[in-house]
Formats: sequence, structure tokens, C-alpha cells
Amino acid sequence: MTLSEQSAALRRRLYDNRHWLPLLLYPAALLALLIARPFNIIPDSFVFTLLCAVISLSGVAVRVLTVGYLPRKSEEEVESGVHSTTLITQGMYSTVRHPIALGNLLAWYGIILYVGVTWFIIGAAMLYTLFTYLVLMSEEEELKQRFGERYTDWARYTNALIPNRKLWVSNRYRFSLMQVIRREYVGFFCLVLAFVTINLIRNRVIEFTWGLSPLWSTVGAITLLFTIFIRVIIKLINK
Repeated sequence: MTLSEQSAALRRRLYDNRHWLPLLLYPAALLALLIARPFNIIPDSFVFTLLCAVISLSGVAVRVLTVGYLPRKSEEEVESGVHSTTLITQGMYSTVRHPIALGNLLAWYGIILYVGVTWFIIGAAMLYTLFTYLVLMSEEEELKQRFGERYTDWARYTNALIPNRKLWVSNRYRFSLMQVIRREYVGFFCLVLAFVTINLIRNRVIEFTWGLSPLWSTVGAITLLFTIFIRVIIKLINK
């Protein structure tokens, strides 16, 4: 197998496992906190917490604005774009080729930053960015095969991950809040859970006590109740 073939095979394996591989950052983050010295961790101030939360929530917002306007029949297909029968170039897709990936990047950047360990922040951010880049390379190879010149022409003036507001084209589909809730409530719960867990470990390492800050205790409890409520409603609707 040539180097180019090995590279393509690696990108394909990363693409096939793209949903669970980033989860390895969770234990890595906890390990980084446990082995770090307290004075080497960025202090957990309100401004720092707000900055991290805003970064992650901006990623959630990008996903919401993307998922909410996807065609219902092909929403799972359009997330990757690979198996979609229609090349969507309106809405968020008119400003950036991979809005879902952009949302994921921002969400993870906020979590990574909140860990507060400098070497982990730099290493994890670079690793996740590289992972995303390799996954998108594999995805775009299939997109070019499926859509041909239509895709290459669109990609020629549309950035992969940096939005260009000047290219905005209005969506053809109506925004579906139910579609957003169905698709995103589990991911949002996991996002909050990550912040809560990191806050718990941070407090143990820095203050030598097991406990959550009042902010994350409240946010965590509200998010848990909301997630249970949505889960029950969706089960009732599907009956």
C-alpha cells in the first residue's frame, strides 16, 4: 500500500469513527487536571467561566442554525453530506462548507479551555483541529465524487470552516424547533455534563474539596431536568 493509500485509509477510519473518537478527550482532560499542580491551573473566575461557556455556546448556536433548517427527510444524511442526494448551499452552508464541524470545534474549544491546564489546552486544541481536518478531507473526497463540478465550484468560493457573511443566501426551508430539540438535546446535555465534571475535578485539585460551584450546580440540575423532560416527551410522541 502506497503512502497516499495509507493516508486515505487513515482518514477513512477517522471519518467512520468520528462520533466517538473525540470522547477520548474527556478522560484526557480529567487526567491532565489530576496530574497538574494547582498553581498551574487557570483560576476559575466568573469571567473565565463565562468566556469558556460563550465559546461552547457559540458552537451550539451554529449547530442550531444549521440543523433547524435542514430538510426533514434527509437531516441525518445532510449532517455528513456524503449520503445526501441534494447539495445544500443555502443558510449556514452558503457561508461555510462544514457548519456542523465548525459548531463541534467551537463547542470542544470551550471545554478544552475550561480545563485550564496550559499544555493540555494547546495539545488538545491542536489534536482536535487536526482530527477535524482529516475527517473533512475524507468527507470532501466523497462529496466530490457524488456531486462533481457542482461541489468543486461551490467549494472554490466557500471556505471550509471560516464563515463568510458576504456569501449569505436565505434558507429555502422553514426553521424547525422540534428538529433542533430532537437532534441536539443529548449533545447539549453532554456539553453541560463536561463542564460540570471538569468543575468538580478542578475544585478537588485546587481547593482540595469535592463539590460544585453554585453556578454549575444550578446549570447542571436545570439541564438534567430539561433533558429528562424532553426525553419523556419524545417517547410519548413516538408512541
